[in-house]
Amino acid sequence: MRLKKKTGDKIRITLYLSLEFYQRLDELTIRVDAENKAGVIRDALRLYKFVIKQREQGSTLSVRQSDGEKKDILLVS
Repeated sequence: MRLKKKTGDKIRITLYLSLEFYQRLDELTIRVDAENKAGVIRDALRLYKFVIKQREQGSTLSVRQSDGEKKDILLVS
């Protein structure tokens, strides 16, 4: 990652991604109807920050499937 020119309160960066990662990012951008890939990355970071905060507070993360079954999600760092 390289930092680029700072404009106002934003900093432009360059990320070097594998083709597989870029394709996944592109797919997610389409699936969530995001304006751009940067928006997907921002949303992902907000979600990750929330999950980490919850983990630090001792919370667990689980998903309730459409059939009502609850599955715990193990978070490892």
